[in-house]
Amino acid sequence: MEKNPEYVKEANEKNATILFQDESGVQSRPNVRRTWSKRGKRLGIKVEENRGRISITSAVTPDGGLYFMIRKGSMDSEDIISFLDQLLSEIHGFLYMFWDNITIHRSRIVKDFLETNNDRLIIRRITAYSPELNPDEYV
Repeated sequence: MEKNPEYVKEANEKNATILFQDESGVQSRPNVRRTWSKRGKRLGIKVEENRGRISITSAVTPDGGLYFMIRKGSMDSEDIISFLDQLLSEIHGFLYMFWDNITIHRSRIVKDFLETNNDRLIIRRITAYSPELNPDEYV
């Protein structure tokens, strides 16, 4: 936050809760597609047939507050809107959120949601390829 003092000043003027948001996912199937073996010997990799994926979106506050939502499969724009709705219902007052520029954050329905809720929610984009600016990257 010290790299963006103008945002901190604006958030403080609105007495806003500052949040840093990110998504992550895990799957039960390994990402290995090829490997090495001795010539003429085929190496077999046994994996579960279940390709289950779990995704999580979370937001942290500078003082250590944590909010999260877990979904089966990959996150989409509807899930982001559900998470934002959850935050708006759980946190009273104004929300000042920093997030990255992932495609689902730029979808039309998310933009419409943000426009509809701009009386309580301001979004600021974090510079691409700068995870050090987002504490939620370490959750």
